[in-house]
Amino acid sequence: MSPSFLDDVDRLRAALAGLRVVVCDMKHEHVNREGEQASRQPICPARARIGNIACSHTSARLLMRDAWLLLEKTGDPQAVAQREELARVDGEISILDHRRYDAEAAGREDIVADCIARHRALGDEIEALRQAAIAALDRAREELQLKIAS
Repeated sequence: MSPSFLDDVDRLRAALAGLRVVVCDMKHEHVNREGEQASRQPICPARARIGNIACSHTSARLLMRDAWLLLEKTGDPQAVAQREELARVDGEISILDHRRYDAEAAGREDIVADCIARHRALGDEIEALRQAAIAALDRAREELQLKIAS
């Protein structure tokens, strides 16, 4: 592997270190009800979602995907499974976002509460995947440095 590959590992590692799970309970998805009318609040602002890997509207999880794709190239035995798990969680967050909106529009607070609880659990899962990616990038960096040195 080339030194530029090592730069890619370092770049992704630094990017992942800056990401966080912010438990927002998808509050930005609140539906305003006025009699028979229901309106959805605007999407959360970019500053709220830019580094929040639990947000349904973020692109930050793409950095995690990129890290696992890079780790696949290093031969990391867990990379494919972790990337697939990330895709599962990502899809579930997206579906949950729509489920919460539909529940709020229908006035189903019980389902909204379930969505909030599931979103929090998914936040824990996505954080574990972030930490696993950082650890795998650290291992890959050590292995690459040894190869470059020899």
